[in-house]
Formats: sequence, structure tokens, C-alpha cells
Amino acid sequence: MAERSVRAAVPARPASRSWACLAAAALAVVVLTGTAHAEPYQRTVLKTYTGFGGTTASEYPNLFVQDQLGSETVGGIFLGTQRDRFVSVSATDTTGATIALRLVFTPPGASEFTTKLVCGGTERRVAVAPKSALQVFPLIGTCGDTTPSIPTRGQITATFTR
Repeated sequence: MAERSVRAAVPARPASRSWACLAAAALAVVVLTGTAHAEPYQRTVLKTYTGFGGTTASEYPNLFVQDQLGSETVGGIFLGTQRDRFVSVSATDTTGATIALRLVFTPPGASEFTTKLVCGGTERRVAVAPKSALQVFPLIGTCGDTTPSIPTRGQITATFTR
């Protein structure tokens, strides 16, 4: 009789219910952490330049400036994608000198472009409208700290992120 009272006190299938709940919870954690740790979006585009595409004294660069031989357009046009939300820009001149850059871009929600003057590159990411074009022009003149900017030949790097 003592045996019957012990068996009656223990529920018939609590272990199977506990394992089912535990398995469901583990599956939910796996699914949630799998989507929460998606790879960050980053796209880097490189363009070369020769010469300069305007001056730091002018608000708008000459969009059609060509180098001394007339063979290359100075500066770069970077076409945005639907995923692009921010951009960081830098330039490396073959002389190693810091050069001024004029960025021409459309901010999110704007219908017109705006310009931004930077020296060497952007300090922080710049918000851009998806699928818009970014134009970057090396400038001759001076940077904000009066450092001379004399672009010769080099590379512009634009890194787009979300």
C-alpha cells in the first residue's frame, strides 16, 4: 500500500512537458539571436583623381573640370543604393598631404542637394538619401585650419553603411 501512495503523489508526465517547454524556449532563443546578430552592411567604393575639381573659395565646384591633358574628369561620382543611409569619405593624395574635399549630396528627406567642405575626410558619418548620388571633388586652396590643399593625384574612398 505504501507503494501506491508514492506513485499517486508523482504526476504521470511532468518530465515530458518540462522538456517540451525547455526545447521550445531554446528554439526561440536560437531564432531570436540568429536574426539579432545579422552582418552589418558596409560598401566601400574607390575612385582615383588627378588634379583638382574646384577651389575652397567657391561654394560650388566646376563639375566638368578636367586634368591638364583633358583625359580624366576630376573627382568622383558615387552612386548610392537602396541600402545606403550614411557615408564616410576620405582622400589619400600621392604627396601624403591633407587635401580639401567638397561633398555634394542629398540628405534624407530633402529634395535638393547640399554641399559640405571637409579636409582629409569626414570626421563622422554623413547621412545621405538612399539611391542618391554623392559627388566628391578635391579642392585647391586652404583647409579650415589654413593648411594648404594642393591635390595632385590620389584616391577617394567612400564607405557606405546603414
